[in-house]
Amino acid sequence: MTQQSTGIRGALGHRDCRLLLGAFVFSRSGDYIFSVALLVYVLERTGSATWVAALLILRLIPVLVVGPFAGVLSDRVARRRLMVTTDLLRLLLMLSLLVVVQTDGPVWLVVAVTVVAGVVGTPYMPSYVASLPRVVTERELAGANAAVSVVDYLASIVGPAVGAVIAATAGLAVALTVNAATFVASAVLLLFVRSSLDAPKSEDADDADDGGESMVAELTAGAAAVWADPVLRVLVTAVVMATFVFGFEIVYLVFVSQDLLGTGASGVGYLDAAVGVGGVVGALLVSRLAESTHVRRTLIVISVLSSLPMALLALVSQAWMAYALLFAEGAASVALDVVGVTAMQRSVPADRLARADAVISSAAVAATLLGSLLAPWLLGLVGLRWALALAAVLPTTVVVVALLRLEDVDQDAREQSAATNDVVELIERTPALADLLAPVREVLAAAASERTLAPGEVLLRQGDEAEAVWLLASGTCDVLQDGPDGPASVRLTQLTAPDLVGEIGVVDRRRRTATVVATTTCTLQEVSATAFREALSVGDPELPVLRGQMNTRLARSLTG
Repeated sequence: MTQQSTGIRGALGHRDCRLLLGAFVFSRSGDYIFSVALLVYVLERTGSATWVAALLILRLIPVLVVGPFAGVLSDRVARRRLMVTTDLLRLLLMLSLLVVVQTDGPVWLVVAVTVVAGVVGTPYMPSYVASLPRVVTERELAGANAAVSVVDYLASIVGPAVGAVIAATAGLAVALTVNAATFVASAVLLLFVRSSLDAPKSEDADDADDGGESMVAELTAGAAAVWADPVLRVLVTAVVMATFVFGFEIVYLVFVSQDLLGTGASGVGYLDAAVGVGGVVGALLVSRLAESTHVRRTLIVISVLSSLPMALLALVSQAWMAYALLFAEGAASVALDVVGVTAMQRSVPADRLARADAVISSAAVAATLLGSLLAPWLLGLVGLRWALALAAVLPTTVVVVALLRLEDVDQDAREQSAATNDVVELIERTPALADLLAPVREVLAAAASERTLAPGEVLLRQGDEAEAVWLLASGTCDVLQDGPDGPASVRLTQLTAPDLVGEIGVVDRRRRTATVVATTTCTLQEVSATAFREALSVGDPELPVLRGQMNTRLARSLTG
């Protein structure tokens, strides 16, 4: 089997992945720069912390309320076009906001336009997450997600600092201009992506049913796709619980810095930076965790490490110890996030992936808000040290208990990995599929199921509907055509493993042109017509080898 690089390096070996990541770099950096500059602007104009708090809350509403439906939209329409459209609409909103700022317009209008921009941009992230499996192989997914996390954490460290400098020296107008430019850059890079990023369309999809009720049903289907997989269900629970703990931590770090470490309110920035640096380092190292076949052990360790440091803060009095704990927390948190997102991308059907991501993101934001709201209550009830411990330990205990109840998850992971690798190797050995892109081979392998034929058994019959293709792994088959002496009376050729069977009818959407009968015991991997056509669309290859074989076989069948 061909060896491929995994991790971030392997993912970035794909041109389209580099373009997608570049678009995310621009979009995310601009968001952080603009966010901080906007907060400074609102505070300077109003002098009111209430206005600042209102702005922060209002900017979360799109993710909570609109986010899940934006995910459904992303699964319905062309994802690249949707992301480019959101970039261009946000560009226009930034330019209109620039006019408001330059003319000293009312603060409420600045806030309103900002919220609208948040709503408009909501489909971007679920579309982006759902697009990554279309440009890298399954083994490289963790690396691609880790690269996204590196960018996100770096942007969260550098972006606010740059935004603060811009706000202090040049004002919000310059920050708006920079943010507008990042949307242009993101849109341009997305336009150069060659791969199809769209969700697959079901053969029996009811295109006419696009009303609001249908959207709710589709949203429910996305959530159900997450809940149906027991490992993914626990993973999502772990991610949501981690964000719940983070909600408490946002509030408590101020008191930790001031009361336990003696570094004052300004020390909170260093504590946050420790988490961010840990996140960057964790993202660089995490991709191998997603490939681990010791699933339960891996999840327990990173779940505990993502929450335990906050509990241990209750025991420290030195700043460097707190920084070390939060560094470890940042590394573990990004590991949990990458493993969770990668599992979702692998487990959830491609046509439900964006809405599943949006549902999880909304749940995570809601958990963060809930944690932040409960934090003052718990603090007043038990004091800071006990609040740190309880807020960290209790949610993590729920996750660990759920993980311990998973049965045979490690064995299932090993068997699934071995089976997928065997099918990928078969695809690589099949001459007709020699020019498939690596992501296409992975998609085909995931869609395949094994089938065995006895000698003399008919695999497909001339004139039937083309409902599947087969990868012939072992054995031989005769290709027969109807002739003057009756059905299947003319022998056209014999197929020997490894070979592809039934591709003409599926790719060209036509009835079977011949009959195929096993001459020996045959082992095959079956892929449905829908899954095969969908796989071929992932990398959008020209497929000259496959098309050449189809033309040769079709000519043979026509000449008899």
